[in-house]
Amino acid sequence: MIRLVSTFIILLTIVLSLPAIAQEMTSRQNEILKNAISADGWLTEAMHKEFWAAVPENIKSDPKALEIIFTAVEESSIIALQFQREAWVSMKMSLAARKVVRTPNYEAVKTSVLKLGSISNSVKQIETNVRNAEAMIEAAAFGKPMAGPRGNFYVTEELVEQVLLGLDGSFFRFRRLANPVWSYKVNEYPFPDLHIRILWDSPFRKEISDMVVEGGRSVKVVMLDNRLSEKDQVGIGFIDMKGRWADPEKAATRTALFSLKAMGISEAKPVTYRWRNRVSAEVSGTAMTSDGPINASVRIVEAPEYGGFWQILGISTGSLIEAVDLREILEKSIQID
Repeated sequence: MIRLVSTFIILLTIVLSLPAIAQEMTSRQNEILKNAISADGWLTEAMHKEFWAAVPENIKSDPKALEIIFTAVEESSIIALQFQREAWVSMKMSLAARKVVRTPNYEAVKTSVLKLGSISNSVKQIETNVRNAEAMIEAAAFGKPMAGPRGNFYVTEELVEQVLLGLDGSFFRFRRLANPVWSYKVNEYPFPDLHIRILWDSPFRKEISDMVVEGGRSVKVVMLDNRLSEKDQVGIGFIDMKGRWADPEKAATRTALFSLKAMGISEAKPVTYRWRNRVSAEVSGTAMTSDGPINASVRIVEAPEYGGFWQILGISTGSLIEAVDLREILEKSIQID
């Protein structure tokens, strides 16, 4: 999803090349900041500690100097992220109105982001990204296709929603990184289209797609994921089958095995039992890929009242035990509505 629209998104290297930032930050700090702001990025407590440990002592001991540096980082990063948000909200409004509509703040934020180009010597790159934003707003309004790295695509409500959720995560991780004190606070995140709420300490990303199931029928899949670190992630999806399974236990088992097979894991033994008084199948396994081992743990849960099922995932390149632990942590944080 993120790569699909990468021709529009403001590259973070523009922000990181600003003189006030580049002179005071190490390459590793830039790397951590870039990763945190990326729509598919992550930020761990260890990364936060490493980032702040690299702040020079003369700046650490001078609150005024510290404020100047990180105000510059925040203002520049927020402008870049805010322009993306204003553009995507404009696309959402244009989709609904079937004509070009821009948010009240769009033009002001566009002016601010164009100024970043002159400061960072990236005028052409910024102008190209702004033109792409304008083209996507128009494409949303009139249903025209856009050219992307993987071919043409349409600006749809689903695409807009998943990008906006990704930007929420970028804002969240940036503000967490910019605070010298690591903060941990659990919030409730409602997802009506998945019929659940999740208690978690950071926003989830969302992706909506179609999947072909047995019999050649296409069904809607809404998938959430949260990247916890370079090696760990969790996810939950809802697959709308438009009705109940004829044999829920066998179907849950087949679906659990298929989920692992899609990740290259073929040797696994599923276990079926009731979870929260629902038909459930659980399976875990490991596969060796060109990038190293991948460990995954999956639970499939029938949702008869919603005519579908949930898929709950824990994935780790560390160990199978870690993947199972991640899935179980997520399960304990889910409230079914």
